[in-house]
Amino acid sequence: VLLVDTTLSDEVCTEESSWRTAWELDVTMIMFPPSLDTASEQFSTGELAGCDGLPASWNKIITDTTFPVAKGTVLTITCDTGYLLSGSNEVTCDNTNSYSYTSEPTCVL
Repeated sequence: VLLVDTTLSDEVCTEESSWRTAWELDVTMIMFPPSLDTASEQFSTGELAGCDGLPASWNKIITDTTFPVAKGTVLTITCDTGYLLSGSNEVTCDNTNSYSYTSEPTCVL
């Protein structure tokens, strides 16, 4: 398991009051052996998953949203200049690169 950009703090490390003495250096990566891993199952099953971009099949569809986004995030979408949007202008991130919508968005000339 690989953790990146994790901030250690008194709020995060509530069970170990001496965490500061153990972590005097900036921590950029922590690796846990599988026997101590309590989070990967949530990520691998999609429980905490999100979307890291629009599907490649949505040709010419654009958004101002910065990725990745969390599951449940509603994105407003439009089309590249010269194209018109047909279908929903809002889509909701269901899980990794999967979106729900009322009518599939497409861009037409």
